[in-house]
Amino acid sequence: MNDLSTFIIVNLDGGRTIPEELMKVLKENGWMMVKKDSIFALPWEKILKENNTNAEDLFARIENVRATLKKLRVDYKIRTMEEDGKEN
Repeated sequence: MNDLSTFIIVNLDGGRTIPEELMKVLKENGWMMVKKDSIFALPWEKILKENNTNAEDLFARIENVRATLKKLRVDYKIRTMEEDGKEN
């Protein structure tokens, strides 16, 4: 399970930038920017190590960002993948 990462792909129309509130929530929850203003990743191994393998915190971080995206009405896709690129 530690070799998984969750990715969020943000789709912004018309050259919009990522809302400041979303960037704050992503940062607070340990998400890393993979591609400016569009792709963010949450590496499970790092989060599980920080929380002594407490998966509840990991899932709370994912849900917190997802709820913020919905609140801000930002179009997004979310995927969890293994290190080798296989989707789960």
